[in-house]
Amino acid sequence: MKAKRLWATAMAGGAAATLLLAAGMTLTIRGLDAVAAAQTAHLRQKEHEITLVERLRWSGEVMVSAGRGYLLTEDPALLARLTAAATRFDQEGAQLTATAADPYATAVAQDTDRFVSVQQQLIAARQRNEDRSVLLRRFEQQLLPLQQELETSLDRLVAYKEAALDEIYEAAAKERDRFTTRFYALLALLAIVGFVVTWFFARRIAVAYRAETNARNVARRAVASRNELMAMVAHDLRNPLGAIALKAAYLRERSGDADAVLKEAGSIESMTLHMSSLLDSMLDLATIEAGRFSVTQRACAVDELLREAADMFGNAARSKGVCFVAPEIMPDIRVHADKERVLQVLSNLLGNALRYTPRGGEIALSAARSGETARITVSDSGPGIPAEHLPHLFDRFFRDQSAGKTSNGLGLFIARGIVEAHGGTIWAVNNPDRGATFCFTLPLGMAEANAETVVSDSPYTEPAASPLRAGSASHARA
Repeated sequence: MKAKRLWATAMAGGAAATLLLAAGMTLTIRGLDAVAAAQTAHLRQKEHEITLVERLRWSGEVMVSAGRGYLLTEDPALLARLTAAATRFDQEGAQLTATAADPYATAVAQDTDRFVSVQQQLIAARQRNEDRSVLLRRFEQQLLPLQQELETSLDRLVAYKEAALDEIYEAAAKERDRFTTRFYALLALLAIVGFVVTWFFARRIAVAYRAETNARNVARRAVASRNELMAMVAHDLRNPLGAIALKAAYLRERSGDADAVLKEAGSIESMTLHMSSLLDSMLDLATIEAGRFSVTQRACAVDELLREAADMFGNAARSKGVCFVAPEIMPDIRVHADKERVLQVLSNLLGNALRYTPRGGEIALSAARSGETARITVSDSGPGIPAEHLPHLFDRFFRDQSAGKTSNGLGLFIARGIVEAHGGTIWAVNNPDRGATFCFTLPLGMAEANAETVVSDSPYTEPAASPLRAGSASHARA
């Protein structure tokens, strides 16, 4: 839960930093867009005013040239051209006065009015047939100086507009620098925030990792202490249990005809044998979990193993009314194994089969070659194994008491440890019709392999799911 909360907090912090960056970038982009739009509109206005000035200048020159030509020739085409130029001149002057509200525009308007007035007077005098030479002299003395004054006013207005454009460009550069500074400041702030957030969560993760490491080390020490305690208890209790067993045997031998003494002695002996078996299981569990479990492997005939196992459980099966199918003799199969440990595995599997097989049922023990291994199989006609129990059947302390059968949950776990110490595998499946089958493999031995070899198991790890096949049943084995 703590890891989930830490992960959720880290994700929330990352999302907040991302949103902050997105908000800052959005505001900066919108500000730049607004400033650019305003500056573009201002520039367009100033450029339009300069365009009007140049058009006004051109219209004035057309008026001068057309007016001079008309005064000399009285050509109607020149008069029409003069009239059109004068119309444009008036319109452009009015637009310039309306858009440019500054002193230089006012001076241009005044010069324009005087220029137009003199031009009109000259044209009117020519139309009244006044002396041409006098009109030309007036044209040179009055109109041309006014044109020069208008040109000067226009040049001043253009210079003023260009200065205004320079101010706009300078303001745009300052505004760009201001936004650039703000943007870099925002990036620096976000970098600092990201560094602080990263440092915070890195520290939290380091603290959580150290806590988890410490907890794991404590758990390992606790498991090691428990294993050592179990091993010590199992070892130390062997001697008194052995003494109790000897005393019970002695009482039985010296009891004469005393039935009560015989009964009690037998009970003591049975109890000590059961406790000894339990302690052996505890000792095996401790050595398997500690990774110190070992087996002494020699060449061994499989038929001898099956015969001894059948001898151990044949009478018990008959007394319960269960048919025990005698194993087929296979003298040609030899394995490299620890005979006593393999018999321990067979004893566990056959004991479970006998426990769960009802009267009138059947138990079968068989062996066969499987590649470079020998596969030994124990089958029964009992109720089988529930499908949900199959993946956990060989787990430590796993047991099911739903059928009233009790166990310590160590038998199959120890059996698996013994088989894996030999380099084999063990698994269980449900039979197609009824019952269950347990199988395990052992490595085949060479005919001349008589030398003793000790093979140690690898360090204990939690069991993974066995290659089991699902089936329907009612009880689990332990």
